[in-house]
Amino acid sequence: MPENPLFDYRPATNPSPLEAGGDPEKGTKAQINISVSAGAQNVYSDRIAVVVPVNTQSGTAFFTENPSIAVNDARWKPVALENDGDELIASDATHYAVTFHNASFKDPVTYPLVFSISGSIATATGDPLLVQVIESSSTKPQGFTKKNPRNLTLPVIEPIFYLRNFLSRNPNRSSIPRTRIDAGDPLQLAWESNGTYFWLYDGINDDPVYDGTATSWFDPSYTISNDTTFVLKASAAGGEQQTDSTQQATDGFESVELYASLTVTVNNPTLTGLTVTGDLSVDGIITGSGGARFDEDNGTFVRIRELRGPGGEHLKVNSTVEVVEGNDVSFAGDLSVDGSITGSGGARFDEDNGTFVRIRELRGPGGEHLKVNSTVEVVEGNDVSFAGDLSVDGSITGSGGARFDEDNGTYVRIRELRGPYGEHLKVNSTLEVIEGNDVTVADSLSVAGNKVVRDGDSIRLWNEQKGGYLYSSDYDYTDDRKYVFIWKPGSLVGGSSWSVSRD
Repeated sequence: MPENPLFDYRPATNPSPLEAGGDPEKGTKAQINISVSAGAQNVYSDRIAVVVPVNTQSGTAFFTENPSIAVNDARWKPVALENDGDELIASDATHYAVTFHNASFKDPVTYPLVFSISGSIATATGDPLLVQVIESSSTKPQGFTKKNPRNLTLPVIEPIFYLRNFLSRNPNRSSIPRTRIDAGDPLQLAWESNGTYFWLYDGINDDPVYDGTATSWFDPSYTISNDTTFVLKASAAGGEQQTDSTQQATDGFESVELYASLTVTVNNPTLTGLTVTGDLSVDGIITGSGGARFDEDNGTFVRIRELRGPGGEHLKVNSTVEVVEGNDVSFAGDLSVDGSITGSGGARFDEDNGTFVRIRELRGPGGEHLKVNSTVEVVEGNDVSFAGDLSVDGSITGSGGARFDEDNGTYVRIRELRGPYGEHLKVNSTLEVIEGNDVTVADSLSVAGNKVVRDGDSIRLWNEQKGGYLYSSDYDYTDDRKYVFIWKPGSLVGGSSWSVSRD
């Protein structure tokens, strides 16, 4: 006498419970999975058969035509009944059966093993659907014996109006859900329903992008450029009457409708506007033909790694750029400014591989004087020209020279001229003192190594021929005249000091 099955069989259905009407011509789609489990023991099997009813005479719910019966493991091969050898089941016109042979029967069934049944079912009596599973098994890799059938009773109810499994799919691989796409990629939408008419809206257009009786939609010319939520409406009362001018609903008629929604995300969306109240982090590049505005809000800030002009062009900034205190602006390349750069802080230009900074004009802030609190070094071969006045509170030093050109009567005021590093000041050009001006020398003035006699100097006059100093004696020649003598060096005599004065 056959023993009870060693395996445990657990069914799962879609829909759950199964639904079926009484018309065999209009079966209701049914999907059944039967999971095989050995529990804690090792169970070996060489064959398992799955049997389902396919005829109204079976007395239960039945498949309207032979369903598809398959398995999730390629080690199990389906075999026709006539090729089964020692048949697990006998032929029966009211049932459809498939036997699966295990090519690896010497291995215990410790892996997931699932049989699937899919097709359309109907019922004339409202009875459940009965599925039989018959196994040939053993607790050892030999001595397989047929076990008693395991009867799975699956409840079946009258069909109710439903709308489910609203999915976006890849048009080329419809079995794969696809909720994230690139802008412009085609997409296919599909759903399950026993409704009679459907409307599909994309939230962009007031009119539906599709309406009809099909349970899927694909239009290769339709694309989306940003995140889109699709809304599907299903009606059980039909929709064709809306285009039939001869059919008019009476007052009070209400159609039973169901709705489902699905959001498709676009990886690279085109946005008409974007407001970010928190932080915005971008790992890639932000490009656009319009503009971006960042408003100051509660001390927040924007971190931008790199700013570039569009299409390789220069970056154009048509507004004031304010650098907050404690921050710097660094330029790795060239900076060209047609207008002005102003700031309350400072700007530093570092020498880098012989690069340089070209500045057309430097001005102090708010009309004030320009203040330079560091050494200004003018590279050899370059000049510094001042069109206006140059005021220096400290010193101007240089290893080259400074040239002041006459220009429309302008002049240069210099408080003090000094030679470099304590040396004498050297003037290697004619020094012209304009009429009405004086040259004042605080110390002695030497020309060609000889001191220059100044007004008010006290001097002694030496006579080269006689070899003596000229002096005035104490002997009067007349009342207002005195004798002048030559005094040869010896003891000094009075009257040898002469004072120089202008006429």
